[in-house]
Order: sequence, then structure tokens, then C-alpha cells
Amino acid sequence: MLLVLAHSICLYSQSSPEELLSAKDYFLLGAAKYKCNACERSIDDFDQAIKLESDYGDAYYGRSLAYLCLRKYNKAMIDIKQATRCNPEEVLFRELQGRIRSFYGDRRGAIDDFKKALDMDSLCWQAWYGLAKENYTLVKLDESLDSYNEAIRLNPDFTLAIIGKGRLLIDLGNYPAALALLARARELEPYYAIPYAYSSLAYLKLGDYLEAVEMADSALKYNSELKMLYFYLGEAYFAQEQYIEADFNYAKALKKNKKNSQAWYKRGKTQELMGILKSAKKFYSKAIQKDPTDADFYISRAELLMKMEKTKAAHSDYSKAILLDKENVGLYIQRGFLRIQLEYTARAIQDFQFAINKNPFIGEAWLGFGDATYQNDQFRVACNHWKRAVDLGSNEAGYKLKKFCND
Repeated sequence: MLLVLAHSICLYSQSSPEELLSAKDYFLLGAAKYKCNACERSIDDFDQAIKLESDYGDAYYGRSLAYLCLRKYNKAMIDIKQATRCNPEEVLFRELQGRIRSFYGDRRGAIDDFKKALDMDSLCWQAWYGLAKENYTLVKLDESLDSYNEAIRLNPDFTLAIIGKGRLLIDLGNYPAALALLARARELEPYYAIPYAYSSLAYLKLGDYLEAVEMADSALKYNSELKMLYFYLGEAYFAQEQYIEADFNYAKALKKNKKNSQAWYKRGKTQELMGILKSAKKFYSKAIQKDPTDADFYISRAELLMKMEKTKAAHSDYSKAILLDKENVGLYIQRGFLRIQLEYTARAIQDFQFAINKNPFIGEAWLGFGDATYQNDQFRVACNHWKRAVDLGSNEAGYKLKKFCND
């Protein structure tokens, strides 16, 4: 509504005396400035329109949009509420209120507003789009998909909805369908970076790393500030074992966003694979600092510390990983072997017992159980455990049986 009216910019003439301009004239002038992204300047005209007509709902709506453009969310909310009071039946007022609630982080309130807008007019594709975005954020993917479908049905060329559905399909693992939608978005907006960026992610998931790199490069051509793109490039090069290029792009991703724990982590991986162990440790530690809830970060640092022969520090990291992933049998087995090295024999036995109780068919667990009980001078018990490990396919247990259990 506002953008259509904005085309009336020609109504304004510098030679017109200010006092001859009507509220509608000021509104149209503000709308034209808003359309030209002159949000700050548009507010003055919406102010004048409201001074002339205090119940001018469209002017409050326009000023709310301008405040939203300037990220002045409190003022935007005050104005859209006033616009709704002036005209409670205007569906776009309710839809904008939902959008502003979304910027506040009030997901439930935003969803309520979008649903109210749709109760007023089920053909409001903007409200369907807003509902889709909120449900996606709340990880209600099926509901989000339904809403994206409605938005696109009502407005088949609505690029943002097409991109949103494409991103959702990536999360659902339907990469070919996602790529088809994103290709459509690129046709509609050939200079918009986001569909290229998500296409890069989809190709990355499909294992087509060359296409992933090409799409990421295209996205960067249109918007070099996109934080995710350098990370996607890093992932594509990493998968191709081009670790220098991967590390370079992870580093650029971190220049854009130092809070990206995954980029710190992958820098650690690339540095480790290139044999630069001290740097790898530093980057793993940075990843943990940014996100101390990811068990993989502690596991990777523990494995690195083992290479560096820092066994006590590695033991600490394995223990932290277990606290975050208590059902991961493999972690107990790894820590159990490490505890044998540290001569924490009783605690090693506990780890292997836990692993075997969880899954009695893992040869490595029986092998470790045998090693720990042998270290504890329980020789016959150890031999029985090694026999069980042999039955489950452990060659190392077979060697120990021959060496230590000849009787």
C-alpha cells in the first residue's frame, strides 16, 4: 500500500507554499522518501501529516516503517499501535505489528499478530511469510513449510519466501528441491547475494564442492559482507583436502564474525592436519571459549593433546566431553585407555564397565577392560576379557592372549 502510493512523488513542488500541502501530500512525500531509503528524512513528512490529521492511520503506519528501517523498534511499535487504533480493520497494520514483535524477539506475540492478520484476510501473503519465518525460528519446520507454500501460492514471484523455503528444504535434506527454488530466486533477483549463498550450502551438503565454491564466489561478488560465505568456502576447500585455502577462508569468516565457534574449530582442524599443533590447540581453545557446550570441541582438543603427549590435559578434556555427552560409549572407552596410561586403574575399569553395560558387543571395550584388569594384577580375569574381545574381532586382544595367557 505505502509503496504504491509512493509513486506520487511528483505531487510535491518546491514552489508550493508549505501551508498549502495537505496531510495526504505530506504522507505521499514521506512515502516517496521512504521508498528511496531516505528513512530519516521521511519521518519529518509523516510528522507533518500527523500534525494536520491526528487520526491519519496511514501516516502512523508510514512513520512506523521508517522507524523500523532505522531500528528504532520502540517508536515503531508505538506508531503501529496508534495506526491500528485509527483503523483496526487494516490487515497490513496488524502484519507490521507482527514484524516489529519479531525484531523484539517476541516470537509468540509475532505469531499471534500474523494469525490475526490472516483471520482478517487469508490472502495476505506478507502475513503468511511472517508466520513461516517465525515457525522456522521456533524449529516448527512442517508448519513453516506450509506457510511458505501459501505465501508463494499467493505471490509466486515473492523472492524472500522462495529463498526462505529453499533454506528450509536444505534443513530437511531435500537439496535438489532447494536448489531448484534458489535458482528461481536468482532469476528473480540476479544481484541478490543470499540465494547464491544458500545454493553454496546446498551444493556443499550434496558434496559438489566445485559448485559450492562457484556459488559462494558469486555471492561474495554481490555482497562481500555476508558472514556465512567464507565459512562455506572453507568447508568446500576442507572437503577437498585443500587445507591452506580452507584455513584462509575460515580466517576471513572470523574477521566477519569472531563469535563463530565452528570457524574457530575448523581452523583448529586445518592447522592440525597441516601439522601446526600449537596453533591448532589455540584455535580449539577459542572454539571452546565461544561455545563451551559442544562436546566435539573438547574431543578434538583431547586428541590433539594426546599427540602432544599432554595426557593429563587430554584426560580433563575427555571428562568435560563426557559431561556434555553422557551416553557416548566411545568417549568412555577412549578415556579408559588414557586412564590406563595415567595408571588411574580403578577409574579405567569403571569406564570400560560402563561401556560394556551400554553395549556388550564392542571389542575395544573388552580389550580395554582386559588391559585395565591386567594392570590391576587380575590376570585370569584379564585373559577372559581378552578372549571376549577376540570373539568380537579384536586382533590386538589375540596378540595379548598369546603373550600373557599361554596357560
